[in-house]
Amino acid sequence: MPIRAASCCLLAAFFSTQSLAGPLAPPAGPVTETGRFGPRTEINAQNTPGNASSTFLITQPGSYYLTGNLTGEAGKNGIRVAAVGVTIDLNGFALLGVPGSLNGIDSSNEVRVFNGTVRNWGEDGIDAFSASGAMEFRQITATFNGGTGIQAGSGAIVESCTVRGNGQSGIVTGNSSVIRGCTARDNASVGILANFGSVIAGNSSYSNDSHGIEAVTGDCVIVNNNVHANVGNGIIVDSDCLVRDNNCSVNGFTSGNGAGILVTGSDNRIESNNVTDNDRGIDVNATVNFIVRNSASGNGVNFDIVNGNAVGQRFDFSGGGDIVHFNNGPGEWSNFEY
Repeated sequence: MPIRAASCCLLAAFFSTQSLAGPLAPPAGPVTETGRFGPRTEINAQNTPGNASSTFLITQPGSYYLTGNLTGEAGKNGIRVAAVGVTIDLNGFALLGVPGSLNGIDSSNEVRVFNGTVRNWGEDGIDAFSASGAMEFRQITATFNGGTGIQAGSGAIVESCTVRGNGQSGIVTGNSSVIRGCTARDNASVGILANFGSVIAGNSSYSNDSHGIEAVTGDCVIVNNNVHANVGNGIIVDSDCLVRDNNCSVNGFTSGNGAGILVTGSDNRIESNNVTDNDRGIDVNATVNFIVRNSASGNGVNFDIVNGNAVGQRFDFSGGGDIVHFNNGPGEWSNFEY
């Protein structure tokens, strides 16, 4: 093809493409990016403008994220979630409260929040206690809030979170929730408090001004937790709970009135826990419980159990010695003092 003809074809193609292109300025509306979970909207004054009670207000379902720290205002929540099906990625940044502020994140709808810090809010760090359903809170640090660090409603998952120095409890959840892999310390009330049918596993709760872990209304599973130096009891349960493989030490710290494990109701299985240096090791105040394979040392009273419970035979090895299985001796159901 002659050079002049080829040039004409190229110019024609260029101008044809330009005529089909849209405007360079984007349309008005929220600015989004595409993340791992699809389009995401930045939380800012343009995309999520607030109202009289919240600095930022989310009114549409979807995925939202931060691009920097956000500071709250007196008399307002930081972020109010007013839609179902919202995910908030704090993206490693912090929501920072100021004196007189309300909740860092406030929601009465199911919500997912992860990967960041909620600090110094006048009320709760996160308050979603009135919500229920598919709620998740992961990798959140909630510290020095005036109320509870994280409050979540029924069916919540709270995982890999740290709650410290809050003016009330560290973590509070509704029924049938899961709390695992969290650290609760130096809170002014209970470290971890869960309601009916919850699982509390693999947590560390220490130096709280009330109990380390409290299962309020029964049917809970409490396993593999480390509970240390709380002013109240290490673990307190009502009825129908499984309490197994926990380490509870130095509870009743400074108060002189705390058990490693306190049982106030019936139909609990208390198994394979180690309780040391508490005011009372395992304290069972009600009947019809099953208590086996526990070990206790250095408590004011190692086992304080009322009659009417099924209790593995207790053997005292506080003076040392070999533990061997023989007739009328230690067996697989035994409890030990050492």
